[in-house]
Amino acid sequence: MPVVGEAQAEEGKVSSFSLRMDDHEYDALRAMSLLTGTPMSELVRVAIGETVTRFGETARRDGALDEQLRQRQQAVALLEQRAASLAERSTDVQSGTGSITTES
Repeated sequence: MPVVGEAQAEEGKVSSFSLRMDDHEYDALRAMSLLTGTPMSELVRVAIGETVTRFGETARRDGALDEQLRQRQQAVALLEQRAASLAERSTDVQSGTGSITTES
């Protein structure tokens, strides 16, 4: 199983890592490297960076969606309370135990 190693860190330091991949993955990475003229380690570094960025964007979007869901749940609960209160008033008026007041 091929191992790809050495990646350039942003501060100019070189960090080592091992990446195990099957022969098909290695061949695809090597072919991409040859076609683009980009070292395999750089291709892997860019792919990791894109994945991390996408993950962060997804997490922020999920957080915003969670907040929207919470707000909608609160709105639904409020509407349910108001509907129950109106239904109760309507029942009271129909049974003659309630009164309706109007403002002029």
